[in-house]
Amino acid sequence: MTRLKKFVVALAIVPALWGMSLQAQAASLNPDAHMDLVVALNCTRGVQVDGVLVSTYNLGTAALASQYLQSGSTATVTNTSGCANETWQLLASTYTPAGLPATSGWTLNNATGPSHANLQSGSLYACSGPTNVAGQGCPGVDQYSVQALFVSSSAVACPAINATNWDVTIDTIAGRAGWSYVGPVISTGASNTYFDTQYADQADTTNQSHPDDANGQAGYMRPYLNNDAGLGVGRRGLCARVTMPSSTNIINEQQVIRLSVYASGLPCRGTAW
Repeated sequence: MTRLKKFVVALAIVPALWGMSLQAQAASLNPDAHMDLVVALNCTRGVQVDGVLVSTYNLGTAALASQYLQSGSTATVTNTSGCANETWQLLASTYTPAGLPATSGWTLNNATGPSHANLQSGSLYACSGPTNVAGQGCPGVDQYSVQALFVSSSAVACPAINATNWDVTIDTIAGRAGWSYVGPVISTGASNTYFDTQYADQADTTNQSHPDDANGQAGYMRPYLNNDAGLGVGRRGLCARVTMPSSTNIINEQQVIRLSVYASGLPCRGTAW
């Protein structure tokens, strides 16, 4: 290559290198730079009753048809996930514990509530009215219903057995874990989810009977933390009242009614499980 050609090539390379230098300088002068921090929360939704998976309350023996029996003291329900928001669903069923003879059992009838008229006989209170009447009747032969109220976690005792608290809000538990969530209005068909207007003790003026995030109808219960300064976040008391059968063919046989609390995520329309 002649000296002239070498000089021309060199002139051609110099602008190219200068352009690359300007590009590098422009990159180094960019006004924004970013560091992406990738994190995740690793927890599983969980719930316990009285710190265990199965807690037993003996409601006693009824001597009157359609009599109310209730848990006098509150059970404590806790979001044990550590980091997950939960919605709580309730389900009632007749249950035969392992080791006991199988029972023909009573049938859950939640179609009779949530409103009951009360009958008083001495110190006993019972459901008064016709059987199997939607909205206000009483359970029929070999049938029962279960009502539940979430109360403040600081409450020790449940509302009185004849208190109006039991019939102010929707509190009759469905016999299946099916539920629906429609806009700001709660569907009352088979709905069994704890909301601000459902399963919450409306007579509690502390507002600690409602879900932690009731605004927006989310019904979320936040994770329970020991340092919540007594605010009850992630924890509620739970009370139950059973309406006994109007009459029974199954006498002197113990029935075990299981009230289950399920932890789930954001309510979805038309979900059943």
